[in-house]
Amino acid sequence: MASVASEAYVREVIQGKGVIDIRDDCKGCDQCVQWCPADAITTDGLGGRHKIDHSLCVNCGQCRVHCPFDRIDEVSMLDYVKAAIADPDVHVIAQPAPSVRVAFGEEFDEPATGDNIRAVESKMFDAIRKVGMNTVWDTNFAADMTITEEGYELVMRILNALGVEGFEEAGPLPQFTSCCPGWVRYAETRFGDKEFNGNPRLAHISSARSPVMMFGPVAKTYGAEKLGKDPAKIFDVAISPCTAKKFEVTRPEFISSSNGPDKVYNDVDAVITTREFAQLVRETGVDYASLDENAKPDPGMSEETGAAIIFGNTGGVMEAALRTGYRVLAGEELPVEAYDKVFKETNIRLDGEMEFDDDKMIREATIDIPVKALDITVPATFAVIYGSKNTQEMWRRIEENAKLDDNDPNKKLYVFVEVMNCPGGCINGGGQPIRRDA
Repeated sequence: MASVASEAYVREVIQGKGVIDIRDDCKGCDQCVQWCPADAITTDGLGGRHKIDHSLCVNCGQCRVHCPFDRIDEVSMLDYVKAAIADPDVHVIAQPAPSVRVAFGEEFDEPATGDNIRAVESKMFDAIRKVGMNTVWDTNFAADMTITEEGYELVMRILNALGVEGFEEAGPLPQFTSCCPGWVRYAETRFGDKEFNGNPRLAHISSARSPVMMFGPVAKTYGAEKLGKDPAKIFDVAISPCTAKKFEVTRPEFISSSNGPDKVYNDVDAVITTREFAQLVRETGVDYASLDENAKPDPGMSEETGAAIIFGNTGGVMEAALRTGYRVLAGEELPVEAYDKVFKETNIRLDGEMEFDDDKMIREATIDIPVKALDITVPATFAVIYGSKNTQEMWRRIEENAKLDDNDPNKKLYVFVEVMNCPGGCINGGGQPIRRDA
């Protein structure tokens, strides 16, 4: 296994300087500035070298993906993942994210489409085993846990807003999502000292961990027990479309997995991106064409629902939370006609082509939610955002709306806001394949 020193060094570098940096041979073309969703890149002047302000950077890697000259680097954890695989005393667990299974084939000139998406997914599972990882589970398992917690948290916040006794500590509305580490980092650096209606803005962010960070401690407690392994010998690697996950897994508060007061471990040991996983496949000599098109993940922590798989696209978390909240409050599933009104008429789930106009990066829809226990109906407004800096406009809307009289027909009850830092969601994360030949 990688030495403690090397692992600690990588984590220290990421926490100290971030994941992404611009090299000295930057061409000064301004592409990175245009694509940065956090306004964290500065320049020495026209044509001058660009620099990242690491105090503002959210580690999302959009600048790296869009740099036409490949002059932007990222910190890699791949070497000590390889060392863990090579150590016979270490049990390596892989947890691939939803968007990886769609993009993995692109690295080998087999884009996943409707006809072969399951085959590409199966090849990914087989490739994980072929590079030497011991157990293949699935981040979708934890995505279902996340939406269960986040959905029920939304229900409690709505009941708190309605003045129901016993929910006073549930937190304020609207509830913002917490599964995107780039967005969470943006909120911490931009909104940490701001309030809304007497509450810190940060109190509006869900308390739920992201799926990757839920998976880690469960794998090293419940999972370790199922495998019959010592958690100290388990190495959990997340295969992710997201470079910001590297920052997330190194946060000090995520060293919490424990099987005793004196035995505490990293919740997740490492993150490698879709690109880095493909690199590992090539370095290991695995023939992509010969991979099993029917491979499955291992049982135990791989079960999933449709709520998990849609997390990778803008609007997916919102849809999962709405369906969960509606079912709990109304006592029935979201009706088809209500679904059509919210998702088809407004295109809030961004099913069509992405639009990059500022007014298209924030989408809203209102749906009437019957609260069966109170015999009332709540007109709840949901919003979906991509691009962290667009939350500035969202907060302006929320604050202006709060000033309206309660009887004003334009008054909205904002209950839930999904934020994805990258355009279109995780599917276009900073760790996805880069095709400069396309």
